[in-house]
Amino acid sequence: MPVFRDLDDRPRLFWEVSGPIGGRPLVLIHGYGAGSFTWDAWLPEMTQRHRIYRVDLPGFGQSPAPPSGKFTPNHHAAILLEWLHREVEGRPVLLGHSLGGGVATAMALTLQREEPGRVSALILMAGAVLPQYLPRYISLARIPFLGELGLALAPSRLLIRRVLREIVHDPACITDGVVERYTEGLRSFRVRRTLLEAARSLDVEAGRALAAQLGQLTLPVLLLWGASDHVVPVSQGRALEGLIPRANLVVLKECGHLPQEEQPRAALDAILGFLDGLAPGGAS
Repeated sequence: MPVFRDLDDRPRLFWEVSGPIGGRPLVLIHGYGAGSFTWDAWLPEMTQRHRIYRVDLPGFGQSPAPPSGKFTPNHHAAILLEWLHREVEGRPVLLGHSLGGGVATAMALTLQREEPGRVSALILMAGAVLPQYLPRYISLARIPFLGELGLALAPSRLLIRRVLREIVHDPACITDGVVERYTEGLRSFRVRRTLLEAARSLDVEAGRALAAQLGQLTLPVLLLWGASDHVVPVSQGRALEGLIPRANLVVLKECGHLPQEEQPRAALDAILGFLDGLAPGGAS
C-alpha cells in the first residue's frame, strides 16, 4: 500500500513496500525524470523473496518538493536517510539508477561511516556518481529562459518518446505504454519545476568530493551498465570498478541508459544473482 509519512520539517515522501516480511530489504531509488513506476516490471519476481521499498525522490513522482528548495543528490540522500531510519528494518541493499545512483552512494557512505553494518550492499545501475559531461536534456534545462519555457509547457507524448528513444540502444523498446508512464509523471508543474531545479543544482565539486570517498566503501557493490549508454557512459562504470574495492561491473550488450525498460530480464537476472550471492543478513 502507498504510504505518506511526515518527517518533521522534511517533506512527506511517497513510498510503497511489498514482499514478504523478513525478506531481504531492497530500497529502489529512481533516476532523473522518473519515479517509483520505473520498477513496475520487476516487482512480481522481486517480491517473491525480497522486501521491496520503492520511494519517490523529493519533488519527483508523488513526493512533495523539499521546503529548502534544494535538489542535489546530497540533499536527497539526507532526506532519504531520515526516512530509512524510521521505516526500513534490517540491513537493506540500496539500488540507485542514474541520479538515484549518486543518491544511493551518498547514503551508503554516510551509513557506513555513522552506522557500520546498517546497509549490506549497493547496486548502481548506470549510476551518476562521478563528474561527467551533462546530457543534452539536462544542459538545456540549465539555460536561462529556455528552462523556464520548458517548465511552463507540459511535455507532449511526442517529445517524451523522442527523448526516451535517444537514450536507449533499441528505440523499439519505447512502447506506447512506456511513453505514457513517463509522460504522466511529467504533467505536474511541481515535477517539472523539480526537473529544472535539479538540473541547475548539479555541482561538479560535490561530485568530486563524493568520488574522493569511494575507496572507503567496503561493502559489496554491483555496477550494472548498458554497453550503449550515452547518458552515463560505461566508461564511468569501469572507473567506478577501479575506485570501489569490492565492486564488480556487469555490462549488458545492446542496452542503453534504461536497462529496466530495454533489457529487463537480463538486468533483473544480474541483480537477483548478486543478491543471492550475499550471505544471510547481507554480508558477503
